[in-house]
Amino acid sequence: MNRYILVLVFVLSLSALVQAYELNNYSSEITVYQEGYCRGIDSFTVLDVNVNSIVFPLQNVTDVSVSIGNEIYPYFEFDGNSLVIDFEPIAGRSTSYDVSVDYVIDSYLSKNSIAWTLDYKPLFSSRADSVKFVLPKNAEITSVVQGIAIGIVNGSFVLSVDDVDEFSVGYRVNLNGIVTEKPKNSYLLFIVAGVVIILVGFVSSYLLSRRVIKKKIAIRDGKEKTEEVSGVDRKEDLLLGLNENEQKIIKVLMSEGEGISQKLLAVKAFLPKGTVSRNIKKLISKGYIDIKRYGVTHKLFLGDVFRKGQPKNQ
Repeated sequence: MNRYILVLVFVLSLSALVQAYELNNYSSEITVYQEGYCRGIDSFTVLDVNVNSIVFPLQNVTDVSVSIGNEIYPYFEFDGNSLVIDFEPIAGRSTSYDVSVDYVIDSYLSKNSIAWTLDYKPLFSSRADSVKFVLPKNAEITSVVQGIAIGIVNGSFVLSVDDVDEFSVGYRVNLNGIVTEKPKNSYLLFIVAGVVIILVGFVSSYLLSRRVIKKKIAIRDGKEKTEEVSGVDRKEDLLLGLNENEQKIIKVLMSEGEGISQKLLAVKAFLPKGTVSRNIKKLISKGYIDIKRYGVTHKLFLGDVFRKGQPKNQ
């Protein structure tokens, strides 16, 4: 008799574990980058949580961050194979939680000699209620299933689909807007474009030469005088003295403006992770880079050198 009672208790415990939570309203927004990786934001509502933590199998992703109720939630762990969200610090506050998981993934994408293919499957459930894909600018769709809503936002194709268990789209990227078909009267267009470029360059050079800034310089007796110096101080001037890899890293930060993770910086600078890590340490010590914490992740920004307009040792 005791054996049957133990079996019954085990079955009931297993059933409770299986029904530890319910997941609804699952949506994904996938932004595809020209460099060959995706940034994903998966949002869903977790109902009836009766365990301290939930474990989601999660592989082939990096730069994971979690938000609950539109606020960064620090109580999670990610080891490269699974995401564990700890609900104990907020237990009892609500019967449902709106969760968003932000991540970087490159396993969605594959490439042949002429085109890319995006193969999507939901990460946190067998189906997603809605998915939006934002393709890179200058992308041309080569294949897609029927019934997909396609629009254009800020020069990029945006694809929307509901009730998805898997999805595939093919596309090709024309770098720098190069078209695959030569337009009529192309030689005339090239001549006109060349003339316009020359005129713009001449006018820009003239305007820059007319701008004058004042710079203080030291003289031998220790006094200072103000001297007019032609040209315009630019951020690029502060890169003098940095090695090639350090300059690549700084130029990526300049183009981002709002901060970037070390993982994305390595991708956009086309540098190995170890090289990026070593050079970032040197640039931080020199004042060229600031590092700030966002939840459990860090982002890199331009440092004091660019705010003050001169290197640290000057």
